Amino acid sequence: MAKVRYSLQTPKEPDTIIRMVFRYAPHKLVFYPGFKVRSADWNRKEQRMRKTAPNATEINAGLSRLAVETERLYIEYKSRGEFLSVARFREILNAFWNGVEPPVKEELDLIGYTARYIQEKRDTGKKYNLTKGYGTLRGYLEQYKAKHRLKAIPLESVDLDFHARFVAFLTKTKHLAPNTIHKAISRLKTVMSEAFDRGYTTNNAWRSRRFTAPKEQTDSIYLSERELQQMADLDLSARPALERCRDSFLLGAYTGLRYSDFSSILPENVVNFDGVMILKKRQVKTGREVAIPLFAPALAILAKYHFAPPILNNQVMNRRLKEIARLAGISGRSQKTTRKGDLGAFVAVPKWDRVTTHTARRSFATNEYLRAVREGRDWRPVMDITGHATERQFFEYVKVRAEVLAVGFAKARSAG
Repeated sequence: MAKVRYSLQTPKEPDTIIRMVFRYAPHKLVFYPGFKVRSADWNRKEQRMRKTAPNATEINAGLSRLAVETERLYIEYKSRGEFLSVARFREILNAFWNGVEPPVKEELDLIGYTARYIQEKRDTGKKYNLTKGYGTLRGYLEQYKAKHRLKAIPLESVDLDFHARFVAFLTKTKHLAPNTIHKAISRLKTVMSEAFDRGYTTNNAWRSRRFTAPKEQTDSIYLSERELQQMADLDLSARPALERCRDSFLLGAYTGLRYSDFSSILPENVVNFDGVMILKKRQVKTGREVAIPLFAPALAILAKYHFAPPILNNQVMNRRLKEIARLAGISGRSQKTTRKGDLGAFVAVPKWDRVTTHTARRSFATNEYLRAVREGRDWRPVMDITGHATERQFFEYVKVRAEVLAVGFAKARSAG
């Protein structure tokens, strides 16, 4: 059976505080009763104050009372078959220890908990562009609820049957593309995981391997080095708004950074390491730190803006980039997949009309991969620059790998 254990927070310090640890698989509850004591007065073996210590009787009685209540709560919830999250456990113990009634557990449905999840992420400093996808999910859920005339979507109802109905709604009513549905279901599972861990539901049907949606390979474009140079050579001095947008985009194409990263570079991100100018940046999306060598084109843009490039709205940039690409003579047509429900079709659109902020990162990954292949170098260090954890993730960005493999096969066969 799970048992309460007491120890000192910092036993090597003369004065410290007592902490309680209660492990109930797979969780660990840490609770601080608020007793400040001298380390020398603590009996480690007995996990209590020495009898000769000041206030030992009162402190030891309090520790015993707290241990009994902790273990009682655990047994009570376990016998009822209810999951007791660490957060809820701590809430109840705090109320017991302070002699007040525990707060009533808030009953939330799926939409209500999604709203809470979004707000909590924003309260902890998550940028809007990293939480807006969950806002989109909430909108889908609201529309699903209205279509089916539901009063609520209980957390306990999110099972494989709900999954089938919700995916059908997103496909046939909303006419969303497979990858958009895949993202929505992935975010739904994240929300349900958080609700489960916090004890708002005991439902874990969302953990099924079938609780997903297929993902298709994207047909996004990249710009070649020649096309990037066309954009760089474009004279936009008479249109400063477009010039700032072009420069920010090229900075992303020269460094491989996402919009959220190249739009938030600060002078302190640029350092000289062993004679090489390096851009050190912790990625907003993943929290992973990357170190990117800065070559002349990127350094020139950074110097132009005193190493603090302009911050532009993502949607505004996407709109302006299409005009810039058209003015730069980005020609040719690109195949774009369109989908309505279960039916897919391919349409040809001007390549300049497909350019977005994310094209910059795809262009860097593809061009650097091609450069490494041409020069006979290992392309894997490019992954360290982009911050991709796996080859599979990396090759979702490299848009010409199939062509490179085909050319390599043809050359090898001809040589044979």
